[in-house]
Amino acid sequence: MKCKEFRELLNGYGIGADEINKAIESLKAIYLSGSEILTDIGPGEEIFSIPPILEQKSFQLFVDETHGYGKLPHKHYFSILTENGIELAKDCLQEKIECDEEDIENIVKNYSKKFLYVLLHGTYQPSKAPRFFQLELPNYEAEIMNPSEDLERYVSSQISSFIVTGDSDLLEDYWQIRNSNGGVLGHISSKQRENIGKIPLNLWDVAFSKLLLGNNASIREAALQFFEEMEEIGFAKISDSHNYNEYTGKVYRMPEEMLQFINPVILRPTDEFKILGAFWLISLAKRGEYSKKEFFEYASKLDIKEDDIPLYIEALNVEFPGLTTPYNPNSGDFMPFIVRGDVDDSLKVWLDRVATTILADSGDGRNAL
Repeated sequence: MKCKEFRELLNGYGIGADEINKAIESLKAIYLSGSEILTDIGPGEEIFSIPPILEQKSFQLFVDETHGYGKLPHKHYFSILTENGIELAKDCLQEKIECDEEDIENIVKNYSKKFLYVLLHGTYQPSKAPRFFQLELPNYEAEIMNPSEDLERYVSSQISSFIVTGDSDLLEDYWQIRNSNGGVLGHISSKQRENIGKIPLNLWDVAFSKLLLGNNASIREAALQFFEEMEEIGFAKISDSHNYNEYTGKVYRMPEEMLQFINPVILRPTDEFKILGAFWLISLAKRGEYSKKEFFEYASKLDIKEDDIPLYIEALNVEFPGLTTPYNPNSGDFMPFIVRGDVDDSLKVWLDRVATTILADSGDGRNAL
């Protein structure tokens, strides 16, 4: 159902404009939260109130209020949009986008193209339905992991998620059909989008972007600022997250519709992924959990060929002399190099260098933190 049709339907029942607008704003709020919103922490603590009109049996095809996570007395109850509700909320949000397009573009243009690349690859959730951007809010009580451990974790999670076969996964661009004056005519259908507007969601781009967001204060502050500015104009929302069985905390979420403003201007921030791959290789080697054969097999999963590993190690030692011994091709059953320096300190230095470059060309300089 279209937003206009929904308004006309409720208006036909004699429902006033204020109540209709409240229902529509609630649908958009749930959609901005990732199509689910925390309503109650039971029993007795209401967080978000679903408008009475949407609780009527006739309109429960839009919102399902039956999902709880965790255990009493702190069980968290979420209201979730149905497929019909998502369709309606997306159309209502699109109306707002058409009105506020200039405001969105004014925000986006103040961030460097390289930063937007990191933001997209580090926060976009392509496996969710509907898809959205998600940025975890700072949790200063959480355990701080070493960046090399984070790198291993992000790479491993991408292998699990994408089952790497060379191209990894594909991220669909979000497109609109526009008329000659630039006005929006409608969305290209899913079938039409199957053959256009796809961007390779490369494993290293994702791991690199998540690593920067998690381990570099300047990049993270810029990302938080971006989400805050989008929240101010109604296109992002602080939401509540959960896994299969329990509540996990606060996150920022932003809908996939923002891809149409971010994708056309993004620019890959670095060609130094050989350095990132080298850091990953020496992190594995330092842990000593793999035999030489297993080490080479694991590297090959990420399309790092055995013959290329000496080049990776050499490139890393040019950047950080003495971090490892030179590559030894005659090491027998032993690892072909030994880690001698501090991997985490070197990785932090490299991330700081790259972050400075990424933030340097932000539009008006306010994000060159």
